[in-house]
Amino acid sequence: MNTLTKQLLSGARTFIVSSSFLISFGHSLLAVAQSSAEPNAITTEFSGHAKYQFIDSYFPDDSFYRTQTGASKIDHNLEFRFKLAVYKGPWSIQADYQLIHQYSRSGLFTQNEDNALSSNHSLNDRERLLDLSDSLSIRDTSTTQHRLDRLHVSYTGEKTVFRIGRQVLSWGNGMIFNPMDIFNPFDPASIDTEYKGGDDMIYGQYLLESGDDIQTVWVFRRDPNTEKPNAEQRSLAVKYHGFAGLLEYDILLAEHYDERLWGIGLSQDVGGALWRADATLTNNKDTGDTTNTFVTNLSYSWVAWNKNISAVGEYFYNGFGTSSSPYSLQGTIDNTSLKKRLDRGELYTLGRHYLGLSATMELTPLFWLTGQLQRNLDDRSTLLQLITQYDLEQNLQLTSAVNLPFGHTGSEYGGIDSGIENLPLSAGPSLFVQLAWYF
Repeated sequence: MNTLTKQLLSGARTFIVSSSFLISFGHSLLAVAQSSAEPNAITTEFSGHAKYQFIDSYFPDDSFYRTQTGASKIDHNLEFRFKLAVYKGPWSIQADYQLIHQYSRSGLFTQNEDNALSSNHSLNDRERLLDLSDSLSIRDTSTTQHRLDRLHVSYTGEKTVFRIGRQVLSWGNGMIFNPMDIFNPFDPASIDTEYKGGDDMIYGQYLLESGDDIQTVWVFRRDPNTEKPNAEQRSLAVKYHGFAGLLEYDILLAEHYDERLWGIGLSQDVGGALWRADATLTNNKDTGDTTNTFVTNLSYSWVAWNKNISAVGEYFYNGFGTSSSPYSLQGTIDNTSLKKRLDRGELYTLGRHYLGLSATMELTPLFWLTGQLQRNLDDRSTLLQLITQYDLEQNLQLTSAVNLPFGHTGSEYGGIDSGIENLPLSAGPSLFVQLAWYF
């Protein structure tokens, strides 16, 4: 029996034990929590997926990465997600178990605390309140991890929603860049955006008679140095979502780590298109510095050549970004406000002004083609993505993408200065292929 098979069986046994406990716990809790009206039967649902990813990344002759991996780096990723849900009346329990294996024949890039561009916040629990992740194997060329990515109890009434445990929350109107989504937003260059990493939180929502609603969230975290819960690491937020005629708006008030955050979001139909905008103002309680971000976009859908087409254009201002290029690794590290957001996985851009364009065409009901462009307006570097999605069968989906970065040395997408002479942190074209099976 090979090593990978042993790791997969170990992860499967862990999931079976966890599932058995959760079903037992869920039955007990939901039996106690059932409403005083007619008793409801306990039901369970089990589903999940298996995904295989192939990623081939090419590095230019003068790239620092080329000295580490050679001309190209080929990655193979295998991910299983098993989802268990237990329901009784308005109460439910959800648990998602993940088993992730990553292999690269040229070696995996290890996380370096001094490298502002290499962290992967969503795959570790160093700061989360509960440590629900573990590494089954760590080697030079491969790693196998498993974790509970969702684990929460929920109550859903006519006007009230309450959840406690590991869960996800997405706020904001950004379509490509989303500064108001401060809880594990997706990298704008991400291809697979089906699931975002969960956080340990208490969430509540109340629906008013007018149709407006109030959402509150309290995210608990640990200090990564002491590994103990720390109030300065928490997030407390309240968001009011309302309507004023045809205008839809959000008002956000939050304490996020050591900062106060105010935000406002707007959206409205404009001549058949949908206009959205978000603006945030962040105040550091220690330094008194105030920083703003802004995003606005316009999206529209139409039919041409008997094909369904949708497109979005977006402008993003990142007040935390570096004001001028060329960019460097040391300059990014010195920009402490930006670096800590890169480390936390809240931001993925280095500059201040960005243009995003995206268009999707339904070539057939089973085959979609998307083109996306991200342009740094300060240094004029660009990332172009061409993405296809094809449903091979009802539960089998093939996704592929080509990433094409353009820009001069010292630019964001052309390769920033690594601090080593004539060896920028530059990347060339890359290929992404994913086969996903759902059950």
